[in-house]
Amino acid sequence: MFYWICRCEARIQTIFKNNIRIINQKGKPFSINVHSHGPDPQYLQIKKVKQCIKRKSDETNDTTSKIYQESIMSTSVAVASQISKNSTRCLIKRRRMCQACSEPKSFNEIAVPKTLKHTLDNKLFLIKSFH
Repeated sequence: MFYWICRCEARIQTIFKNNIRIINQKGKPFSINVHSHGPDPQYLQIKKVKQCIKRKSDETNDTTSKIYQESIMSTSVAVASQISKNSTRCLIKRRRMCQACSEPKSFNEIAVPKTLKHTLDNKLFLIKSFH
């Protein structure tokens, strides 16, 4: 049994029978009062673009403008108009703030880059490594 929830909070149950998904008659189907809007094909595309923005903000340190431009470049004008630069900036800021907040729980989780292990004279800065 599969439970589906629309973004308008309408719910439906379906079952898989003979390789076809059908509405479960025992469950409560959509009613006209609860689910009254038509399909929105742009919603899925907007969601995919936002997921792409989240992924890029996690994987790169690119600027917000660059991530925004790269993400909307391949979408339609209608989809791109639904995603503002300000909302993208806030989204990236929240994602990166959460990443920066995590503190290491042990010495093994601390990864010191090689550039920080040496002084300007190229002498070893760290006396002891815990790895």
